[in-house]
Amino acid sequence: MKSQYQAKLWILILITLAVAACTPNPQTPHEQADLPKVVAGKLTVVDARANATIAESKTSAAYLTILNGLPETVRLRSVTSNVAMAMLHESVEKDGVLHMVPQENGIEIPAGEALLLEPGGKHIMLMNLQHALTAGEEILLTLTFEGADSPRETIEVSVPVVSAGQ
Repeated sequence: MKSQYQAKLWILILITLAVAACTPNPQTPHEQADLPKVVAGKLTVVDARANATIAESKTSAAYLTILNGLPETVRLRSVTSNVAMAMLHESVEKDGVLHMVPQENGIEIPAGEALLLEPGGKHIMLMNLQHALTAGEEILLTLTFEGADSPRETIEVSVPVVSAGQ
């Protein structure tokens, strides 16, 4: 009986940590006005960061901004990581409860616009981490895109790990 209680407690703690990793932080505003200019003819990734893990958590989240300078809408189709299983998610509030919804079909980025992956919104969920993420280290993310007129394109991004809330 005691071991069932402990298992349920650990599950509750891990779920709480996962949701906390995706919750907006008022100390880290990322507004459209602060974005660099879109560079014509290319996809650009800026402001990449991943949260350091807390305690024994096997989950974290990564955030970044993608600027689409291509003449067409592209879709961020998938993300892979060298340290975890990575998935595109969106935090959505329903009936006062925050839910993480997988974005299984990816996320569109219209031509000339930016996609912000940020706390409390769309983000990259890092699950089943191979090791704890420590502030100061870097992880790799590989972003895979599709465009209506172009084949798949990948961009590898070196992502600094920061203390939660930065």
